[in-house]
Amino acid sequence: MFLDIILLAFLAYRNGLRARLKDQNSTAWTIFTVLAWGIGYMLGTMFIMITFYRDLLNPANMMGLDFKAQLTQAMENGKVVGESMAAHPLQEITILLFSFGGYLFIRYLIDRKPGKKPSEVHWMDRLGDGTKNS
Repeated sequence: MFLDIILLAFLAYRNGLRARLKDQNSTAWTIFTVLAWGIGYMLGTMFIMITFYRDLLNPANMMGLDFKAQLTQAMENGKVVGESMAAHPLQEITILLFSFGGYLFIRYLIDRKPGKKPSEVHWMDRLGDGTKNS
């Protein structure tokens, strides 16, 4: 988890630099990157839960139980999911890839923004500096 935060900070910083090169607000794009990373993390987690743990998420299993029994069952399901994800690192990698997709989406949006225009110099202003006129 600590490495995820370091990776997120580095990628958000990189998007902030990319935004600054495009004359955009780097702080805003850094925040957008963190939000997109979080949304990607949630989507990846939902994808893993729906794909591999559908039987644990079935609300019909808890319909006849009282609140205390439902809470106990939910805690047991959480332990099962945690142990299973620790035993299968591919699920964690899938969640990280969804998160990385959020970063790439923001990077794509920044790249689509128009960059700095090169300063245009009138041909009359270049007459005396020795450059070729074309």
